[in-house]
Amino acid sequence: MPLRDAATPLAVALIWGINIPLMKAGLAHLDPFVFNALRLTLSAIALGVVDRLQPADRPAPAATPWRSLVWFGLLSSF
Repeated sequence: MPLRDAATPLAVALIWGINIPLMKAGLAHLDPFVFNALRLTLSAIALGVVDRLQPADRPAPAATPWRSLVWFGLLSSF
């Protein structure tokens, strides 16, 4: 197993583990709406960087099953 594959679950566990203390510290110093805007902006930038680091020759994603996604969204909301 490559090192990257082994490190991914560890990175996920660390990110989830640090989430609550960081949010408590951030909310103690910032307005909740400002904090959330910063959090979403940083996560969008991080996802963009990860997307750009992916190899260009990866296969195209399959068609999105919109009907299934809409049903899932409706059922999970109610």
